[in-house]
Amino acid sequence: MNELQPVISVDTKKKELIGNYANNGQEYRKIKTPRQVYDHDFPVGEMVKVAPYGIYVMNDNTAFVNLGTSRDTGEFAVESIYRWWDTVGKYSFSDAHKLLINCDCGGSNGYRRRLWKTELQQFANRTGLTLHITHFPPGTSKWNKVEHKLFCFISKNWAGKPLVDIETVVNLISNTTTKTGLKVTCMPDNTEYLPGIKVSDELLEAVNISKIPPHGEWNYIISPLEKIEKQNHMNTLFTPRCTLFPLAETDFDELIPLYANAEVRKYLGGIRLGNEVFAGLRHSIQATDEYPFAVRMSNDNTLIGYAVVAPYHNPKDMEVSYMFLPTFWGNGYAFETVKALVNFCKGELKLNRIVAETQSANTRSCSLLHKLGFQLEDCMVRFGAKQSIYALTFNGDFC
Repeated sequence: MNELQPVISVDTKKKELIGNYANNGQEYRKIKTPRQVYDHDFPVGEMVKVAPYGIYVMNDNTAFVNLGTSRDTGEFAVESIYRWWDTVGKYSFSDAHKLLINCDCGGSNGYRRRLWKTELQQFANRTGLTLHITHFPPGTSKWNKVEHKLFCFISKNWAGKPLVDIETVVNLISNTTTKTGLKVTCMPDNTEYLPGIKVSDELLEAVNISKIPPHGEWNYIISPLEKIEKQNHMNTLFTPRCTLFPLAETDFDELIPLYANAEVRKYLGGIRLGNEVFAGLRHSIQATDEYPFAVRMSNDNTLIGYAVVAPYHNPKDMEVSYMFLPTFWGNGYAFETVKALVNFCKGELKLNRIVAETQSANTRSCSLLHKLGFQLEDCMVRFGAKQSIYALTFNGDFC
């Protein structure tokens, strides 16, 4: 902290049941007007639980809570830290080049969790931060600052109040404060995090990790993998009929119809609206390892789609993604665009291979990838649907 670098303490708070259920504690109310709640926590309809993942910033007595509605996994833990960084951290610590993370040795951020480490590698790659991780040894988790600087005050603030819905939980957490001036930001996270994701030995070995003796299993550094300087390679790309312009904020409004179209988003996780879209696009522009493009017709500059080259779910691969307005489907524009991106990856980024993931039910996308020489490499269930993972290795000329 003396170096003005961020130091955070992280953990997942106990899962809480959402509904009109009794919550331990007392609250002030008018005489003879007790709050009516269920006397048992038997399921009523679809039972929902939330997992508050807390990030307490030791530098300035602030906190961020990512309110998960899915599972508490290593992917969820790192995503929570990334959301803190993207929402608050990078503005509070604009000159930061490293981040110290204090956490328990078990749970979703446990020292034995392979997914935790591979996701941290992606976080380091995206932000350029060198991550210093320290795990509290078994039996010492109560020394973790987030427990007695954040979680205990959240519990006091909602004592006696039933957590009837997600909005109530967000408001109660956000309004938590202390005499020392604690400020808390809370955001809901509706992403579906899948259980049982296997991390192979190969992926784990790709993590750029340095262990710190004498207990390197609990103390280690994860450094960003070397990346090509983005500004030297974000050039305009051309196809016979389309022009791929490096994405700019002036394109955002024109891209909204893509994200709001149920037909376009059928195999891409559903529609997205407003600020969520703008935040994602803005991150893609700012990220040092993402290459987003607005796809326009060369003859009249009409925006017809969006394409991006970005890090894949593992630390070693880059992925090609794209989407187009339905009006322009079936005319070969996607083929031209992806072909241009493939050449960009091989020629400008000097990659040896790229991957593309699509829902197996999206037969048109699967067929397009086959035509471009991609080979089916794996299938898995992700985001609640069967996904096909294709890979293209550059063994010779591709044009």
